[in-house]
Amino acid sequence: MMLKTHTVCALIVLSFLFPIMDMSLLSFLAFSLVVLISAVLPDIDSTGLRIFLAHRGVIHSLTFALLITVLIWPILGFTIAFAFFLGYSLHLAGDMMTVSGVPLLWPLQIRPRVGLFRVRSITEYIVFYLLSVFFAIRTIQMLL
Repeated sequence: MMLKTHTVCALIVLSFLFPIMDMSLLSFLAFSLVVLISAVLPDIDSTGLRIFLAHRGVIHSLTFALLITVLIWPILGFTIAFAFFLGYSLHLAGDMMTVSGVPLLWPLQIRPRVGLFRVRSITEYIVFYLLSVFFAIRTIQMLL
């Protein structure tokens, strides 16, 4: 998925979490920032790091997400670790919607995929715009 599609998906999930999370607005904003960063973080392997790591390789796995979550939990606490895992998992779920899938249980070479669209295809753009409209409506509902 494109970064903007991952971002709008994370924003939608956050819009549903906001009313039920028992935390201050400032804490929720920090939580949201971690979710949004981690929702796009797996695609770091499509940047200059691609020299060292294959795109949609180990970094695009639940194995990697769990490892990082376990490592940051004792340092940053449960809430931040949960926010990281949530955002990262949303990214993996989004990429599973594409025809390429992800190596979810790396090192096993099983690549779960739904195959709804190809990345940057007209279908993904339609999905992105529909999700954006949904998020806008959801935001207006929250404000009323």
